[in-house]
Amino acid sequence: RDFAMHTPRAAHMKVGDFDFTLLTIHLTFGGGNTGESARELLNILDWTKRYLAQPGADPDVIITGDFNMPTAKGRTKPGWSIEDVLAKHSGSGSADPSGSAVAPGDFVALVDAPTSRNRDGNPVNNYDHFLMTGDAYNEEYAKSSAGVVPNEFMRAIEQRHGVLVADHLPISAGFYTSGASNDGNAITADGDSACRVLLSMAPLK
Repeated sequence: RDFAMHTPRAAHMKVGDFDFTLLTIHLTFGGGNTGESARELLNILDWTKRYLAQPGADPDVIITGDFNMPTAKGRTKPGWSIEDVLAKHSGSGSADPSGSAVAPGDFVALVDAPTSRNRDGNPVNNYDHFLMTGDAYNEEYAKSSAGVVPNEFMRAIEQRHGVLVADHLPISAGFYTSGASNDGNAITADGDSACRVLLSMAPLK
């Protein structure tokens, strides 16, 4: 497909008082050519920019999945990084600023550790990430919580059942869903209007 090899999915979700728009993606591997992954991510960022520009869109956007591309910190060989794509798209965007605020409309890239696994089940490439807008990062994200589920957990399950569970390690991140956010203000839902905005958007495909 011109847009993406694997169709991205978008949904508006609510957990407690925290609501957000979630995009799940699987960028093309392109035979290891990160330029193809970068092209697809640029298209997704264009779509996200159009979404955020709509009245009623939820400013808390989280993009997650298999990017087949590392962060700048996670890069071990030549090619595009997530930050390279963010800079090309908007001239901004960064790796985890370790507590510093991110501009509301910019994206921050999280998870720098290897996540894909070789045939022996060992982590080798930094491919799976969270991208989130500054709104979500500054307010609801639990700082330093994003990371990779330890390979030892996967190994224990695989040894118990005698099967390779997955060729990637799961990643996780924590968020505050009620009470005060990181900026001290109360966490409140942005409303159901984001659902209507999503339905009005041209589909991701």
